[in-house]
Amino acid sequence: MRRFRIGLLALVPLMVGLGSCGAPARQGPSGAAATTSAPPASTPAPNPTPPPTSQPSPHSLGPNGYGALRLGMTKSQAIATGLTKDVSLDPPPAAGGCTGGSLVGAPESSGYLYFGSKDQLVIITAFPGIKTPKGIGIGSTYAQLHAAYPTWKAVPGPVPTTDGRGGVPVPGNPNAHYRLVVTNGTVVELGLDGNGQECYE
Repeated sequence: MRRFRIGLLALVPLMVGLGSCGAPARQGPSGAAATTSAPPASTPAPNPTPPPTSQPSPHSLGPNGYGALRLGMTKSQAIATGLTKDVSLDPPPAAGGCTGGSLVGAPESSGYLYFGSKDQLVIITAFPGIKTPKGIGIGSTYAQLHAAYPTWKAVPGPVPTTDGRGGVPVPGNPNAHYRLVVTNGTVVELGLDGNGQECYE
């Protein structure tokens, strides 16, 4: 009987030890149970914030400019806004015309700035993401353009068309107009032009 009791008492710590060995499998995220509840390896991790393809602008184009950048500013004033890059410091061409620059954040082929014969900013062109206060920008449809600015029409050609370039007055600024170019029913160019600018048609 004494041997039986000793054996039974010896088994108790062993059984307790076995019970404690299984405890981590039922505990927090680092235990074995957490491993079995994790998603399968074939499930892709979620990506809630894919990198943007273009950065939308916080500023509207118009009625007087783009953010702190205003039509009529000198080159030094324009540069001081921090919204320009690559502004040419050359004097205006003797034969007439304009010198240029670009808006910060503009991709190639858009977001140009033009300075006239008095070295003052006379044209600001948009890049994708910049819109007028009425919500028109590059990528807007002809229907959206016409709803916002019903007087826009393409410069007359041999055949009436909804495609082409045309201008509309800028609400709130009688000294400027919007120049918009539509191709295949979509706005592809938008500029805020000072009236009488000498850079292009």
